[in-house]
Amino acid sequence: MAFLLGCEKVSVEFPTKAVFEGLSLGVDEGARIGIVGQNGDGKSTLLRVLSGDVEVDDGRVIRTRGVSVGVLGQSDDLRDADTVERAVVGDIPEYEWAGDARIRDIILEIMPCHLQVDFYFRFLTWKECEAAAWTWQGIEDAGHTWESFEKAVPTV
Repeated sequence: MAFLLGCEKVSVEFPTKAVFEGLSLGVDEGARIGIVGQNGDGKSTLLRVLSGDVEVDDGRVIRTRGVSVGVLGQSDDLRDADTVERAVVGDIPEYEWAGDARIRDIILEIMPCHLQVDFYFRFLTWKECEAAAWTWQGIEDAGHTWESFEKAVPTV
């Protein structure tokens, strides 16, 4: 198995706490790992160190060329008025994300299969979808009609 990423003798210290001191670890291709610990033990900090989001005070982080690390934060920054489209693809123009099979697959995974994807994706806000719990009754309660559904642009 090939080495993907890791760290050597890493130390991270915040003003009130030393999180790591002399930490070394490696992750090989195909490895499945779990990070377990109590609140405040540094699990999220470790992931952010490996992704490059947090700089180490000492030691080094190593990533094989071409390896990128994504970290899903513990909180979201969704605004209630954002559409599902904006929450998923942000400011990426449609001609870019629509041509990306990976993004289309993610969109289709989070959308209910019985209704047109574009109705949810383009017209409902994130908050409306959450409140509606993805049901037609909830969507009508949010003020949308069957006619607006039928006028939705073609599906993804």
